[in-house]
Amino acid sequence: MLSGQKKNLFAVAKTWYQQFSVHTLSLIQGNRSVCGFHLGYLDTETELLTQAMNAVLDLYHQGKVKPRIDSTYHLEQVGDAMRRMQERNNIGKVILITEPMKEEPKKEEAKKDEKEKKEDKKKEDKKKEDKKKEEAKKEEKKEEKKKEEAKKEDKKAEEKKEEAKKEEN
Repeated sequence: MLSGQKKNLFAVAKTWYQQFSVHTLSLIQGNRSVCGFHLGYLDTETELLTQAMNAVLDLYHQGKVKPRIDSTYHLEQVGDAMRRMQERNNIGKVILITEPMKEEPKKEEAKKDEKEKKEDKKKEDKKKEDKKKEEAKKEEKKEEKKKEEAKKEDKKAEEKKEEAKKEEN
């Protein structure tokens, strides 16, 4: 009923309030009934169960009984089937098929994997391009520094020449 470490009275009240309930007076007034069977007591009555199942199957083959099938899932998709029932999205029977799934979903997964690989490759390529751009910028900065140093040296050389000319005069 409750999950977690602490007991929460509000959660208990909420759970109790949200539980499905049937009022017997409204059933009687509406001429309705609720029936159920527990066949666990009949596990030793194999003949009776066999006769009953054969009778039901005969009715099905005659078309008098038509079960409503909501959806079918492969056994590998049992989680999806359970989720559908737990969310109360089914109207009718949810059937699990024991046959293995076809190869098509696996191909779709392979396509997804390929797409992911392509995206990863694009990201890696972009990172490489960004690194190359950064390295190119660094090289440009180094060249600019060299040019500035060369200009400074040229200025120093010119100043020395001017000083030398001044000393000669």
